[in-house]
Amino acid sequence: PWEATIDIPSFNNRYEACNVFYRRAPLVEVGGFGETMPQLGEDMVAGWRLRRAGYRSAWAEDAVVEHEVTFPGLRWWVRRGLRYYCWPQLVQEFPDVRRDVFYARYFLNPRHVLVVAAVAGVVTAAALPSPYPLIAVAPFLWRWRPQAISRRGLRNSCYGLLFDLAAFIGLLRGSLMTGRLVL
Repeated sequence: PWEATIDIPSFNNRYEACNVFYRRAPLVEVGGFGETMPQLGEDMVAGWRLRRAGYRSAWAEDAVVEHEVTFPGLRWWVRRGLRYYCWPQLVQEFPDVRRDVFYARYFLNPRHVLVVAAVAGVVTAAALPSPYPLIAVAPFLWRWRPQAISRRGLRNSCYGLLFDLAAFIGLLRGSLMTGRLVL
């Protein structure tokens, strides 16, 4: 699960460039890719710009794109999570992203609800001080429990936990920078 690969089984309004094709003229017309995005989101900017200009998307279910699959390591995943500060920038430029991409308009996906609850539980427990709010951490820890008692199972759990926390920090940073809350 921590190899650098992606499976996109259906159209999801994210316009991932790993398997997207554009006609050159319309792409140039709308300003191309979002070059201000930090290696994450620039492809989505292009798709949303084209959408805003009235172009339509088509999904080719039978298309297969193959890339080399690599295992970039924990530092790469943590840096990737921290770069999630771009998501609030996307909301700033394309408010419809909230409706068409996010979960419950404010969360990147359902898993991030668990992250926010865990962070809120830790902060509340420290502020009160009381151990009871730490109950909110349990679903997050359960989500990232080792699926196997093995080196790989423990690695996957740690990677998931650290990636989600890095993504939360990135989203919080971006939210503060733009004034657009994304969790």
